[in-house]
Amino acid sequence: MTGEMSSQRRKEIIINSKKEGQKIRGQYIDLHPYLLEHGKTIVKLRNQGNNRFYLNQKEVSTLESQKKWHAGYVQRDDDICWCIHNKIGDMIGTIRLYNIEHDGNCCNQGGLIIDELHSMSGPYVLEAEILTLDFSFDVLLMNKVLNDNRVENKNMNSISKRIGFQFVKEFWRNGADYNLFELTKNTYKRTDLMIILSKWKGGTLALKSEQAMDAME
Repeated sequence: MTGEMSSQRRKEIIINSKKEGQKIRGQYIDLHPYLLEHGKTIVKLRNQGNNRFYLNQKEVSTLESQKKWHAGYVQRDDDICWCIHNKIGDMIGTIRLYNIEHDGNCCNQGGLIIDELHSMSGPYVLEAEILTLDFSFDVLLMNKVLNDNRVENKNMNSISKRIGFQFVKEFWRNGADYNLFELTKNTYKRTDLMIILSKWKGGTLALKSEQAMDAME
């Protein structure tokens, strides 16, 4: 076990984390709880070409569909969605923890998208991964985190492995092949990731580039 925490306490943390003002602050980004007011920007980001493909989003996202999703989201106690903001306050993406098991055994990480206009201007993917994984292991005290990437998304598959995610299996979902990965606190290469983050200067280690993770090899 990663740590002891009651199911009720874990639910309380999840619910509280969705409230306005409950930000997680990083060096290059801040994670803001997803609120209805973010819907318009999320629609724009989800409809960008690469984001739509890697999310395996068949239909064009609309403000109405996003409002419907939000209505269900606020009722759930096993799901946290954050909006990624850079340090000048622009919303540039999203990331989620979901299927959070209240007994602390497992949760999923996903929903990671970054605005194509900002993807090369900072180590946003890397820090979003670190902040949410830290939250999973250090705040929610989860035993393991799962994520999945489309097989074609070679960049994210490589990043997941270098973070410490272990390949579990390939599976089929909604017309596409995915790789399923699993991470525990013992396999989480946080120290290596923080070294990379500390070395980022002016885009030389932007996570969009495969060179960004070469320092871990």
